[in-house]
Amino acid sequence: MAVRKREVSPVNIADGIFREYDIRGVYGRDLTEELAGLLGRAFALYLGKRGPAGRGLTVSVGRDVRTSSGAIRDALVRGLVESGVDCVDVGVCPTPLQYFSMHRLGTDGGIMITGSHNPPEYNGFKISVGKETIHGPEIQALKDLITGLAGAAGGPP
Repeated sequence: MAVRKREVSPVNIADGIFREYDIRGVYGRDLTEELAGLLGRAFALYLGKRGPAGRGLTVSVGRDVRTSSGAIRDALVRGLVESGVDCVDVGVCPTPLQYFSMHRLGTDGGIMITGSHNPPEYNGFKISVGKETIHGPEIQALKDLITGLAGAAGGPP
């Protein structure tokens, strides 16, 4: 019997992490640093399509105290910066402070890295465009961008 070799994507994109109001999963299984980097790149594309042409974009990034939040933050910011987005790191903070930073700093959006009320092995992202959090179809649009970027990087979409 012949065995067919299957190409495997270096980034596992778990469909179930893209929820109605956020992106959330178990760190190291559903949510990885590679996925965070792709999210940074996808969010830059998403903002670029919605924002005014001809000016740079700025995003504020906050994180909770979970042990995985620092590594996720590094990968997310790397993806954003490599895509031309300026980032303001508001550091470890509660979610309302990250939201406040968008109003105070006049950013184009923001991302809060938080596992919220879930057990410690979870982490995730609450994402805002302008001053409003995105949800529903907008989260799914980000998922589609991430899947496309993962496919363009050599793995199957």
